[in-house]
Amino acid sequence: FLVKDNAVQPKAAAALAPGAISEPVDGPEGWVVVERRSDPPTGPTLVSCRHILISFKTADRGVTGVTREQGEARVLAEKIAKEAKEPGANWNELAAKYTDEPGSKETGGDLGQFGRGQMVPSFERAAFALQVGQISEVVESPFGYHVILRYQ
Repeated sequence: FLVKDNAVQPKAAAALAPGAISEPVDGPEGWVVVERRSDPPTGPTLVSCRHILISFKTADRGVTGVTREQGEARVLAEKIAKEAKEPGANWNELAAKYTDEPGSKETGGDLGQFGRGQMVPSFERAAFALQVGQISEVVESPFGYHVILRYQ
């Protein structure tokens, strides 16, 4: 907010570019610094998804014990995404066969319902961009590669 005659000027704050931070301004409540954040995303606020995680040994937050290289993981994830999109594909069977996430083989990779800000950014962007019933392309995160199915 920019202050003029002890009045907050929200229009001036809105004039900042998204991501921009103002210089400190002395206001009636003390010094004020404003960061303009991007407009909130449109669309759903909650989604429900299943995923298949293909981790690799150098992933920042990868699954312990996974020995595959990153390139090998990417190729496998792309294969799974292609298989999952074929008519008659059984998501639960694919998850049981391929996922590296502990405990997900039995649940089909079900993450349940989650809101914005609960998942790592790359996963969140992909999940919220999907339509119900749609399967994502391969998504990279600190955990590895994901194929995501939005079901609600």
